[in-house]
Amino acid sequence: MGRRGNKRNAELKLALRTLDIMNWSLRALNAILFPYTSRTIENLRTKAGKILILRTGNIGDTACALPGLIAIRKSFPKCHITLLTSPGPKGLPEAGEVLGGLRLVDKIITFYIHDVKNKYFMRQLIKNLRSYHYDLFIRMGQDGVSYFRTLRDLCFARLLDVKGAFGFEITNYFPFFDKRRLKDYVPQNQVERILSSLADKKIIGNNFEVCLPESDIAFGEEFLQKSGVNEGDLLIGIHMGTKVQAKRWPIENFIGLCNLISTNYPNSFFFFTGSGKEYEIIKNTLNYINGRKAIVAGKASILQTAAIVKKCNLFITVDSGIMHLAALLNVPIIAIFSARQYPNMWYPWGNNHVIFRKKTPCELCFLTECSHRTCLKAITVEEVFRAVQRLLVGGGALNLIRDGKEPV
Repeated sequence: MGRRGNKRNAELKLALRTLDIMNWSLRALNAILFPYTSRTIENLRTKAGKILILRTGNIGDTACALPGLIAIRKSFPKCHITLLTSPGPKGLPEAGEVLGGLRLVDKIITFYIHDVKNKYFMRQLIKNLRSYHYDLFIRMGQDGVSYFRTLRDLCFARLLDVKGAFGFEITNYFPFFDKRRLKDYVPQNQVERILSSLADKKIIGNNFEVCLPESDIAFGEEFLQKSGVNEGDLLIGIHMGTKVQAKRWPIENFIGLCNLISTNYPNSFFFFTGSGKEYEIIKNTLNYINGRKAIVAGKASILQTAAIVKKCNLFITVDSGIMHLAALLNVPIIAIFSARQYPNMWYPWGNNHVIFRKKTPCELCFLTECSHRTCLKAITVEEVFRAVQRLLVGGGALNLIRDGKEPV
């Protein structure tokens, strides 16, 4: 390792040490404000009580929290569980669209980003939450959240007069460093991070299977039947869209990949998932794709889409929310990632997946829009197709492709 590598390694160690210090102070304050957290947790394992969980975000964020919610539900079977959540601004997918019918929480309270700035709203929210007399507050924090925002959440929990609270750790937050220089940093996976935080309090699950509602399963089966799927067909889900432009693999690459698959696998049947807003784009794209195909986008809810994806032999996707649901349903995934963020953090959970992410000089740009998308264009149709072949032939778990290095 040269001088530049030594300097980069030293900078990463200092950044992680700084993060440890911030988390140490938060843990100390947590212990002072909530000295009975452990006792409260033990009491709730066998007694009825009320738990409030804070988890914000959209489809992917909620999906990544599902194993954690399953562990909580199994650890506290007699408790009433409320989820306090926000998708950010109005109009984005909400947690209820993912959790509806899964029976992991008993109540969902949703607020929006503009509500946080409204003092009257916050006073009323705190007043209403206090009236429920929650016993335990669990924070499932997001990556990159600042120290002061985490401190704000800790104070918010204190205002609710709960008996115990935990989950006030910060991750991937480096305010005094240039994140683009921390190229050797590999954070913990989102799902694993949540489960690890719960495991510290001995909240552990051993079966994280997501059971979809019967009505959504029936919808999925009917959709396949009406689409003309035959027994023995090779069902392949395709998800091309994402709200972040810098995460989109070029559409022409998806077209080339689908045509390559349909040529080599004549029994293939493509199902294109996405939001209703993406319907027209997908419809126009299908004019250039050979073989049998159907559009799911705009025709099914999130859980109905998940029921269709669960039937697929393979799901090819960019970094997206439905990708995380597919992973929890044990669907083999080929995930195409940009290098705009740290690796591993948002990879689909599990082992039965192939992940493409290419290292480029401009990696860790953290951009939401990119004029060239060099890292994504470096992922070729041919190498993704080879992964399709290996996954379909092998029919089992594969080693992950890290940064474009294919397994032998």
